[in-house]
Amino acid sequence: MLKSSLLIFILCVSAAHAADGIPAEVEVEQSDTSTVQPENPRLSNQQPAYVEKAQSGSGEPIFDWSKHQGETEVKHPYAEKGLIRITKDKVYYYKVNETEGTKAMQVQIGTLNPTQLRNPDTTNSVTFKDNYNENASPTVLLTREWDGWVGALGKINYRLGTGIFVAQGHGHFVDPQTDKTTGAPLTPKENFTFLAFPESGGLVYRIQFSPRPLFVPFVEGGGTLWAFTEIRDDSKAPKVGGSATAYAAAGIAVNMTYFDYMSRISLDREYGISGAYFTLEYRRMFALDTRYDFSGDYFNGGFLMRY
Repeated sequence: MLKSSLLIFILCVSAAHAADGIPAEVEVEQSDTSTVQPENPRLSNQQPAYVEKAQSGSGEPIFDWSKHQGETEVKHPYAEKGLIRITKDKVYYYKVNETEGTKAMQVQIGTLNPTQLRNPDTTNSVTFKDNYNENASPTVLLTREWDGWVGALGKINYRLGTGIFVAQGHGHFVDPQTDKTTGAPLTPKENFTFLAFPESGGLVYRIQFSPRPLFVPFVEGGGTLWAFTEIRDDSKAPKVGGSATAYAAAGIAVNMTYFDYMSRISLDREYGISGAYFTLEYRRMFALDTRYDFSGDYFNGGFLMRY
């Protein structure tokens, strides 16, 4: 009877404790409410995490080579052909070596007026102007050039050239004649053609401080041998002769490809032309033979190609 009463008392005390909310001696695991950062997939693959690129003065990002330390560079198959860049649009850029060129060819077109040229076989010393009514006759020169001395202040080159000088006229009467009605002087009906072939050689100093400047001033000097003939349309035979002059010249060459890199590269690659220039020149002829005096002023413009 006593044992039954004690058991009932213990059950009643346990029920009272449960009703009052007092927990029993039971360990309860509390959940962890802290946030766990997901793993960076770039780091999991042992790749460097993104770092904001520094900016250059022009606002363009500077490439960070430190992220690629230890990596191995693979040479592109076209690198041997000069490939230096491939854009995101798959445009391939190649480095093209530009040749300097050691030779040049020049064509010059201008007018020459030999005011002192006259016929020494006539008693009244008929002048060139008396027979040829052109004040200035067209003259074309073709010149080849080779580099000689090259220094920090420019170049001294050798030049050899040939050309042609042409003039036409009607001659003149030994005894002047006039029109009986108007009194105007009469002109002969014969046609005269004067041809001269200058063969020149000299030195030119080109003032330049870089391989391809925009402007190249120059001075030149040398000598010229003249072979000439006078042809008539009547039955008389043509006359031939020769003379010699010295010359001094000054001018300027303008680089026509200075602002167009792609044109310069194309000329070099396709035709072997390393430079193209437009030239302006004044040349003064000095007579070495007074019998046939070809002294005079020669103004010309032309084109010079280096290769």
